[in-house]
Amino acid sequence: MSQPRTISFVIPVYRNARALTLTYQKIQGVLAGDLAGYDYEFVFVDDGSDDGSLEELLALRAGDPRVRVISFTRNFGQMAAILAGLKAAGGDLVLQMSADLQDPVELIPRMVRDYEAGSELVIGHRAERQDARGARLTSRLFYGIIRLSFPQLPDGGFDYVLMARRVVDSFNSIEVRNRFFQGDLLWMGYKTTFKIGRAHV
Repeated sequence: MSQPRTISFVIPVYRNARALTLTYQKIQGVLAGDLAGYDYEFVFVDDGSDDGSLEELLALRAGDPRVRVISFTRNFGQMAAILAGLKAAGGDLVLQMSADLQDPVELIPRMVRDYEAGSELVIGHRAERQDARGARLTSRLFYGIIRLSFPQLPDGGFDYVLMARRVVDSFNSIEVRNRFFQGDLLWMGYKTTFKIGRAHV
């Protein structure tokens, strides 16, 4: 497996003002340390935020030419933002993650090492989610049903994923109206590794 050169960080954004700069800085810290041999790009997709998120993203872009910002005219939903980000990402590796540090950045080097060891899809999922009790129960019920079709799906699902370039290209080639991000990735059958991390801010 040839050595990748660039990691694209695809980050959907919706009302994440004041968290975005910290997320960017923490990822930069990882890049400067364990992943110093990699180039990078950030692809932020603002999903119609009305809280100053876009202005914060534009400030990050002004200070770093490797920050790209896609801005929706209104809120279209997380799936639309993910799809737009993955289509825009040009990296040899693409890492899709949340904008609010619910996905621990400390996992990123381990996910990259799993790719280097042969995995094409590395899925990070949380040992515990920082959601309200009612939301956790609803999520558990939903994913319990979905796991009947995808038994390898973690209990709370996932949205923290490192993909090899060919996985991204295959995902982007699927042409159906209603996409299921997690199911589509698992359905394609690429060699997959799961990583567990704890969310913290």
